[in-house]
This record gives sequence, structure tokens and C-alpha cells, in this order.
Amino acid sequence: MPAGAAKPSISVIVPVYNAAGCLHRSLRSVLRQTLPDFELIVVDDCSTDESAEILRDYRALDDRVRVFSTAKNGGPGAARNVGLGHARGRYIAFLDSDDFWMRNKLERQVRRFDDDDVIVSCTSTVVLNSEGGIRGLIKARPKVQLKDMMVANRVPLSSAMVRKGLNGAERMPELRSRQDYAYWIALLKNNRGHVAGIPDALVGYVKTPGSVSSNAWRNVADTFRMYVSEAGMRPPRAAAALAMLSCLKARKEAWARLSWACLPEGERRRLRADVEACWNDGGDARPPGSDGPLPAPEPFSAALAPAARRLRGCARP
Repeated sequence: MPAGAAKPSISVIVPVYNAAGCLHRSLRSVLRQTLPDFELIVVDDCSTDESAEILRDYRALDDRVRVFSTAKNGGPGAARNVGLGHARGRYIAFLDSDDFWMRNKLERQVRRFDDDDVIVSCTSTVVLNSEGGIRGLIKARPKVQLKDMMVANRVPLSSAMVRKGLNGAERMPELRSRQDYAYWIALLKNNRGHVAGIPDALVGYVKTPGSVSSNAWRNVADTFRMYVSEAGMRPPRAAAALAMLSCLKARKEAWARLSWACLPEGERRRLRADVEACWNDGGDARPPGSDGPLPAPEPFSAALAPAARRLRGCARP
């Protein structure tokens, strides 16, 4: 954005670490948004692959792109804090470098802040594997309050938009993982308002092997520390909350698969076309196009059927 230009409505923050294989898809899903009034802040967390070169290409391609670097590798939370320090928008949106957005995500989401009681908004999210196979659908809850967030993280990070200027919104906790969960808890504890969910799936969440969020044992330990240090729980209560969260996790994954399988066929076709348009749009720093077919979706496993039957009569986790 040229010096002296008006401040953007939205600051989009993307932390990057060795993401050359998926970075085009992620960044182009932002640059192709139907709402163009944003700045794209990308923070390179000491990548050792071609990520820095790719970011230079995008900065030259579009003056809404701003690129920063960390002094040392500190993880995605530290990189997001660098981005938060440079954000100029009235709202902050987060996107991980291996995820992507549907074209109207920002336009749909920013409208929710017409309600002054909304401090964070999120959307439903399509879950994919690293080859693009659809694994499920995480449906956003219409309204999330602090008591709901203390049970489990109800806000997928790459779907979140935050009202700037809230108490505690200027920095995420300095945690290697689970910093987003701690951030939502802090915002709900320190501000009046709630999280508003959008039912439409406007985000593709890619579960990548080897990512920070994919290490189950590390996540357990980090979640326990987060409950104690950031949520203010005593260790016994934190252990009980963690046990409940672990039980919910498998149920949530089954529910996500069931939510996708139970969508009306027409809606599944439309959503799959949206996902395919984004997935195939990952070739290089150029206007969006198509780079070939998306792999077939993962089948709804017969092994999941018993769990699906049980879940049909249950409240959503």
C-alpha cells in the first residue's frame, strides 16, 4: 500500500515457515477476495526454503502485500505477534500458510461486526488432507461465549476475524502452540461480547503431517500449560478439562465427517467446486487460474457408521 494511502478495513496476517509448497494457494486465496479493502501482512519465521523468494514476488505483484521477518524462529504465535504489531486495519483476520479462503470470505464476515456485541467472528470450515481429499466439515456455532470456549476451542484459527482495539487483542500469548485458543479465551474474559459464527463454509483447513498442530502429545502438554498459565485454572481443574477435551476430540472428528456426509447433494457439489477452485489455484505468483484436477474426496468410511448412528441423536460436541 503506498505511503499516505487510507488505512485498510482489514489486516490479514499470515505466518510462514517453510511453506513454499502451499504458499501460492494460500496467498492467492486472499488476493482474489471479492472485498479488496485489506492489507496482507506476511511474516517469514526464518524459512530455509523458497518461501522468502515467493513472498518477494507477491510484494512486487500487489502493493497490498507487506512482508516482514522474525529475527529468529519463534513459531507461528510469535510471527503473528509481529504481524499484529504492524496491522493497520479495523479488523484482524488470521490465515495459516497451508489453509485457504473461499472468494467471499472477508466480504461475508466483516458484516457480522455491524453488531457491537460481536468481538470475534468465525466461519464453518472444510477439513482436507494434504492431497486435497475432503475429510469433514466443522460447522460454526452461531454464538460462542466464554463458558463454551472453556470446554473446547470453538474458533478455527484460519476462519477468525477480530475487532481491533479490544483489551488483549494486540498480542497473542507467547506459546509454541495453542496460542490461538488462549487468545480467544483472553478476548472473551477481558471484553464484553461474544463470538459470532457464520454457517457457510468459507475456509479450507488442511491437516498437514508434521505441522505444530499435528503433534498429539505436544498438544496435550501445551494445552495443559495453556489452561494453567493463560486461562487461570488450577492444575486439578486443568487436568479435568484436558480429559474432557481429549474425549471430545474423537467425537468432534467423527461429527465433522458426519456433517460432510449429511450435507444435501447440491450443497456438497457447490462447496466441492469452491474448494476445487481454491485448491487448483496454487501455481505461482500470477492472477488466479487452474492447475489441474483435485483428487477425489475421501469416502465416508463404513467403519465410521456406528459412530455416526450414535451421533445422530447427540448434541454437537
